[in-house]
Amino acid sequence: MNKLKNESLGYSLHYTNRMAMAILQEKIKQYNVAVGQFPILVHLWEKQGLTQKALCDLIRVEQPTIANTLKRMERDGLVKRIPDKDDKRQWRIYLTDRALDLKDSLQAESRNVNKIIIGRLNKTEQKEFIRLIGIITSNLEKELSKERQ
Repeated sequence: MNKLKNESLGYSLHYTNRMAMAILQEKIKQYNVAVGQFPILVHLWEKQGLTQKALCDLIRVEQPTIANTLKRMERDGLVKRIPDKDDKRQWRIYLTDRALDLKDSLQAESRNVNKIIIGRLNKTEQKEFIRLIGIITSNLEKELSKERQ
């Protein structure tokens, strides 16, 4: 990276994330899961039955992006959509047995990528990095919350 890119926090975060996602994609492709599907899986492993809108809000992507990703995930046997029992206009998203069975393997691959990311940092630096990323994330979430009000 050139000097200007090195001095740009936004660019550095974006580029770092892109590299990490490329590594994760390589590690999970053996399971026939795309890296763009991973955030949806993570949220549904935590809580099933979310709506498409809830997933949009949690992952911070647009509705058409989630809709297309869910369509592919449904096709690939990872999720199923079930009509909401109280509001037939909404669909609830649930993981299939296949997606549930992949949880441990995919999370292990994700942890392996995390080890690559922080691999050359000592334990103190790792803890500080996690702390600082937490602060940055909190700052950004607060800013986005203000904009939505």
